[in-house]
Amino acid sequence: MTEHQFTIADLEKMVADHEASAARVKAIINELCAKSGLAARYEPSELEHHSGGVFKIRSDQFHGRPLATCVKELLEMRRAADMGPATVNEIFDTLVTGAYEVGAKNTQIARVSLYNSLSKNPAFYKLPNKQWGLRAWYPNAEVESDDGDDKPKKSSRKKTKKITKTESVSGPAVQATQSIPEAPVNGEFSALRLEDFVRAKNCRIKDAAKHFSVTKSKVKKLLEPNSKVYLADKGWLKVRE
Repeated sequence: MTEHQFTIADLEKMVADHEASAARVKAIINELCAKSGLAARYEPSELEHHSGGVFKIRSDQFHGRPLATCVKELLEMRRAADMGPATVNEIFDTLVTGAYEVGAKNTQIARVSLYNSLSKNPAFYKLPNKQWGLRAWYPNAEVESDDGDDKPKKSSRKKTKKITKTESVSGPAVQATQSIPEAPVNGEFSALRLEDFVRAKNCRIKDAAKHFSVTKSKVKKLLEPNSKVYLADKGWLKVRE
């Protein structure tokens, strides 16, 4: 039964590929007709390709491989099948199907860990609809701060902290705020200066842009791999030491 199902899935994938190829050829014919002043041979409805979203994950496809590599491969497979980006739960379930080693105490903690990994890796991009894709797919998209409202929740067990005699009731002493040198008006904006600024102060892209009097796009161009600065959780800039 399983072998027949795999065969059907493979044949469906072949049909989808042929339909996509036919749609591309028809579009080219219509373009040639337009350049020659002729009427289009095919209606717009005939150029549409509807994919059934068919792709197959091997039972060992993600076993013993790095998380980022597995997620990139999975998202590319979804896009090739016209399924596009995916939610954290969809990514997690597919990774488990491919024998990825979760390595967490329970499934919920593993989902939280996956969400955090996606948020910290600049190769991935979170869409407004809470789905994740590859940042390379959206080169003109603005970097949005992650509100984390779709982040999987850990168990609600609360931990209480006892106040010792040596600790003040009002809390630990607050360290003096480190002074941040102002950027010279005519100073050149560089990767080194960006790294120094981020080390000295927690900031986002807009804060760095305001400090150096440059556009946010210019700050983005100096993020990894052009410097040690990368976009961390909730839109904060961090330096990879």
